Amino acid sequence: MDTLARKSLPEHVRHAHAWAERQLNRASQFIRSASVSSTPSLCEIRNQYSICCEINLFLRTS
Repeated sequence: MDTLARKSLPEHVRHAHAWAERQLNRASQFIRSASVSSTPSLCEIRNQYSICCEINLFLRTS
């Protein structure tokens, strides 16, 4: 979504988008760091990936 389109959204929607983007960045960063580390479990990585997918879907549909 471009900046002009984002500015035309209601404030609560802009806040929701910003929150979702932050969560997506956190999940992506966790997945990247977990893939080079030997300690995270497959379950943790899968959970972060599913959160990442849900947020991606939210951002695309709102």
